[in-house]
Amino acid sequence: MRKTVSSLPLILVAGLSWMSVQDSANAPRDLVIEVHVLDAVRNPLPFVGQLTVHHPGEIQGDIQLTGVEVQNNGSVLWSQDLDISLRGDSEYGDLQGLIERLPEGVAPHHGDAHERVYSDPSDPEFTLLQGLEVRDDVIRRVHALSNRLAAGERPSFTQPRLIVPADQLMFPDAPPGTEVSVDLVLHYTLASGVQRTRSLNHLIQKLPSLPRVLGNLESGAGYTIHPGDLHVHSCHGEAAGACAPSDNCAAESFQLSGSFSFAELKTQFQALGVDWFTSTDHSYCVDTDAEYAAVVSECAAIVDANFIAIPDMELSSEEQGPQTGSDLFDLLCLFGPSANHMGAHGISTRLYGGDSGFLGFCNGLFSTALNGFISNISAVNAQGGWTIANHPAAGELGWNSREATVGQEAGGLHGVEVWNGTSMSGQGGGVGAWVDWLLAGRRLYAYSGSDTHDEAHGFGANCALVDGAFTQANLEDALRAGRSFISNGPGLVIEVGYGGADLEMGTVQSLPYPVPSAPVEVRAHFDTVGASGTVTLFRGQVGAAGEVVMGISPGQTGVGTYSVAMSLIASSRSWVRAYFESDDGALVAYSNPIFFEAPAPGCNADTFSPNHTCATAAPLVNGSYNLEVCKSEPDFLSFTVAAGDTFDAWMTFTTGVADVDVMLYDAGACSDDQNSGCTSTLACGFSGSDNESLNWTNASGADVDCLMRIHVWPGSPGDANYYALDVMGITPGGPSINSFCDPANANSSGSPVTLAASSSGVLLHLEATGGPAGQFGFMLVSGVSVAGIPVSAGLLCLGAPIGRYNATAGGALNSLGQFSSAGVLVNLVGTSTTGTGFDVPTSLPNPPGGIIIPGATWNFQLWYRDGASSNFSSGIEAGF
Repeated sequence: MRKTVSSLPLILVAGLSWMSVQDSANAPRDLVIEVHVLDAVRNPLPFVGQLTVHHPGEIQGDIQLTGVEVQNNGSVLWSQDLDISLRGDSEYGDLQGLIERLPEGVAPHHGDAHERVYSDPSDPEFTLLQGLEVRDDVIRRVHALSNRLAAGERPSFTQPRLIVPADQLMFPDAPPGTEVSVDLVLHYTLASGVQRTRSLNHLIQKLPSLPRVLGNLESGAGYTIHPGDLHVHSCHGEAAGACAPSDNCAAESFQLSGSFSFAELKTQFQALGVDWFTSTDHSYCVDTDAEYAAVVSECAAIVDANFIAIPDMELSSEEQGPQTGSDLFDLLCLFGPSANHMGAHGISTRLYGGDSGFLGFCNGLFSTALNGFISNISAVNAQGGWTIANHPAAGELGWNSREATVGQEAGGLHGVEVWNGTSMSGQGGGVGAWVDWLLAGRRLYAYSGSDTHDEAHGFGANCALVDGAFTQANLEDALRAGRSFISNGPGLVIEVGYGGADLEMGTVQSLPYPVPSAPVEVRAHFDTVGASGTVTLFRGQVGAAGEVVMGISPGQTGVGTYSVAMSLIASSRSWVRAYFESDDGALVAYSNPIFFEAPAPGCNADTFSPNHTCATAAPLVNGSYNLEVCKSEPDFLSFTVAAGDTFDAWMTFTTGVADVDVMLYDAGACSDDQNSGCTSTLACGFSGSDNESLNWTNASGADVDCLMRIHVWPGSPGDANYYALDVMGITPGGPSINSFCDPANANSSGSPVTLAASSSGVLLHLEATGGPAGQFGFMLVSGVSVAGIPVSAGLLCLGAPIGRYNATAGGALNSLGQFSSAGVLVNLVGTSTTGTGFDVPTSLPNPPGGIIIPGATWNFQLWYRDGASSNFSSGIEAGF
């Protein structure tokens, strides 16, 4: 089967000459037959298919088609009499044959790898240069053929429909991978009176079912899941033989066969387990109000309790602003502004976007058919609609206006089509384009579309979590809210436990100031539909170089939940999302994100306030911090860099909020003047762009006391901003370390566990020795030490509130370890530079929450198992 999705050809470029193209010699053919029938189903239901039948004129006289059948093992499952006469003419087949040989990019063939039907398989594919020359001839000949057919010329081709009763071919509970075959039989009579039959064998495979319910959701437990397609084309966009009242769309020069009506597409999508689609015929094909009214009427006619069709469109627009890369449509438009495509959803009236005539799809030297994409987005929004950037990373009609595009945060695009066509996996392509936009400060949801221009096919459906009855209003509410995930089989929904509530997928959560220090729980609920695969949780932040992986959980099967603890970010918008991929790469799912909006910055006190002059600088230690700065209150931080050491600082922020600069001084040269620039600094971050960094090596031969000034540039339009600060290379002053509650109670090994501390290269390192072999334990922390309280077999010497460095705290706050045969606590979670004990981070678990700052005193103990009982180590008091 061949799935050829239309693309618009580039016209002849000045200076290229026409080259003669001859088809290979073949034995005379009576008919050429192209099959457009589903090759996979999820629900074995009857569906409409199509044969495109062409009389190439290689034998004399008309050919009469008399009947078509669908057979299985010789039994007729469906039949239909035909009375269609075809005249012999090679033009239609010659054009199709040339299109088949055009290289990808000149005429893209989405969906399955296309098979040769009209051209000889041994004929080579055209080179790119040849293709550019051939393409101009094809578009002009298609335009001429379309005009002749419209004027009443008898066709040499036809597209008889047939019904494949899939319910008679396989049982509903047939396992995925089941394959059945049908024979598509055509009966016809030659001009000589000879009767002939052609039979084409076709295979249909059973796909895994799409998810319907995820019972392990903690939010929206009553939601039902309805898969659907946001990018579907119909016969209203065909170049020759378009369905009434649409005229033939010459602009879609390569779409010559295989398209279907909406009613026919409904049967195919239902067989694929899909409950809805949006019609998105090209705005330059459905280019009159009468044609769009027909689309609206046809969609309404097929809506029932189990299926919804929504009349939208794919709106062509002119690219605007600086272009990221280029595509072949720059040539198509004769080096005028290129075009992009957006899904215009939730609209009530047709939007102008070109016309069906020659070159009616771009603004070039001879055509001004398109409006700019920015005004088109505004026009959709004015109707209460929402827009999706279609196939953003494509090599033709990609979305190259990355810089000029804004998202939901500024009334722009609503989402991005991250999956276009049959298959997708990993984080590249459309997913990569979407993530780049998120990192650059755009807030956008992820969507998918099959982009079928002929029969439907299996792809990553938009699985909408619908609240209440399955109606168009409830469906569109779910899609607009980002309450959907993309999947070709697995279920995948993300949630976050926040402030006693469960945030559902698509939520945009505004954070208060100060941002809560307690970690939140990120949960990915999944259904692997019988496969084994890996769940990955990603976290991103505006201004960062890329997303980070919060957690990976391989070997997941069945229905389950994978969760990770995460601290919230105050400095800029952040998000979390989930991804599933089966071990063989065949089944994948992408969740939509949950967004966290940073609170509006102001002159609020942060951890180090008041520290707004050189004289009031706050002491700083190595670590990570979320801070705030404003024009009237710059931040000053003090520390020492040892001789020969290198100091590094990284600041992450968004310049669009306010431009933040950073200067590193020798303490004796510090300046309070925010207009001093980089004068007298050891290092300087003064770029005027997102993020700043410092790198300085102390080559003086002596320790250097330093001050760092962080301020909002006086010329910045914004007055305040949040920033994330990461520093390393500060010489540890070393906390004062004292033991208490020593010795601890003995354990089953006969000895007590002794806790010791050091600060070489880290804030504080804890070591535990004397423990029972094979037993597990983790560290505790408190701001209060008390006389020993008997608990189980040990003495608890910490007062409330007590923090636990365990798996619930997660990440760098997890100290879980196991005693070796020598009684040494071996770190099991990678939070120790030595492999034993625990490196105490700047952040504290919750309770007590917050971070360790200079001047604070904290107390530590180890809790550990000892057979059926538990015990505690001696204590460490550390004054920072």
